[in-house]
Formats: sequence, C-alpha cells, structure tokens
Amino acid sequence: VASDRMNTASDNFQGESEPEAIPLYYYLKSDAAEEVTFTVYQGAVPIAELSGSGEAGIHKLLWNMDKREERSPQQVEQMRQRAARFGGMMAMSEDQMRYVSTPAPLGDYVIVMSANGHQMKRRASILKDEWWMERR
Repeated sequence: VASDRMNTASDNFQGESEPEAIPLYYYLKSDAAEEVTFTVYQGAVPIAELSGSGEAGIHKLLWNMDKREERSPQQVEQMRQRAARFGGMMAMSEDQMRYVSTPAPLGDYVIVMSANGHQMKRRASILKDEWWMERR
C-alpha cells in the first residue's frame, strides 16, 4: 500500500470505461421509411449531424461532443492542395475537407431526432468535470 494514499481501487479497474460521448438511445417500433438523423443545436445553430439505424428496435448512437464548422471555399482549396502535396499520406474525405471539427464548448444543447416525418427534441449539457483533479 502506498503511503501517500494516491492509489485507489480504480487504479486496478480492468473493465470497460464509458466513452467520452453523449449516448443517444432511441426505439423504433418498425423500420423507418427514411434515414434517422440527429441534429445537435447550440442555440439556433446546428453544430453536428449524426445518422442512426433505421431498423426496428432499440438503438444507441454516440455524439462525441464535437462541433462541426464549415470551412470557407479558400480553406477547402487549401486542404485540397495539402492533400495533393502529401499524396496518399493525407487521404481525406470530402466532409473532412469541407468541415473542421473542434470540441464543443461547455453549455446546453438541443438534440433533434428526425424519423418517418416526426421530430423529437431533448436537451443535453456539457459540464466541466470539476472533481477529478481535486481528488488527485
């Protein structure tokens, strides 16, 4: 046993940790006729869009708390030039060239699920994790 008492039972934990994401659970009674989408809003601005399974049943989707912002046409062109300069080493999808992803700031968000012409809204918050460093 360490004399500084800095070691705890969690140091020996062998299980799976929760992902650093906000889980979105949903249930579809029957298969969706169209794509199931989740749009995350910061105020009135959409900052993330996710697609989920349209099959009947219970589903879980994770929002990794990233904020997606569109690059300017000049920035997109710079990304294309960079990708061409580095060849296959910098393979980027069209979305990666068109958008930049940054961590979403602390705050409140509205998540809208759209499926089969219906929408459902829920709130989510990103809070500062205050206690972790105080216990170290």
